[in-house]
Amino acid sequence: MRDAVLRDGENVWTGRTALAHSDVPAFISTLNRRALGQDIPQGWVQESTFWIVEGSQVVGELELRHRLNERLREVGGNIGYLTHPDHRNKGVAAFALRTGLKMLGEMGVKEALVTCRDDNAASIRVIEKCGGVRIEDSKTSGPARRRYVISSG
Repeated sequence: MRDAVLRDGENVWTGRTALAHSDVPAFISTLNRRALGQDIPQGWVQESTFWIVEGSQVVGELELRHRLNERLREVGGNIGYLTHPDHRNKGVAAFALRTGLKMLGEMGVKEALVTCRDDNAASIRVIEKCGGVRIEDSKTSGPARRRYVISSG
C-alpha cells in the first residue's frame, strides 16, 4: 500500500516516521509502542493504528487518536483513514470509519471528530454517509479543512 500511495503522489508518512520507508518491522514496533502510550513524540497523542487486509494485501489503514490536542481539534480529529489507490471506491474507507467509530465508543468516546480536506469529495461522501454532521471548518493555515462530528457511542 505504501508504494502504491507514493506512486499516486501522496506521502502521508513523512510527518509520522521515515521508518515506514526504510524499516517496516521497526515502523510496526513504533506504532505498537505509540498505541500503548509509549515514545509519543512532542505534540502528538496516543494513537492506535490498524491495517485493513484483504488476502495478503494491505488495502487500508485506520488511525484512532485516544484523545485530542489543540492541533487535532482543527486538523486530524479522532479518526484518520487511508485507502490503497487500487481499492478506492470499494467501501474500504467507510468500513474503516465505521469500525473506528465502534472502537472509540468502546473506549468511552461518545462523539468523534473527523476532518478532511475541503477538496476531498470521496472522504466527504464517506463521512456524511457514516452520519457526520459538519461543524465549523478549521481556521488553521494550509488547505481548507472540513470538520465533522459523529456519534461513536
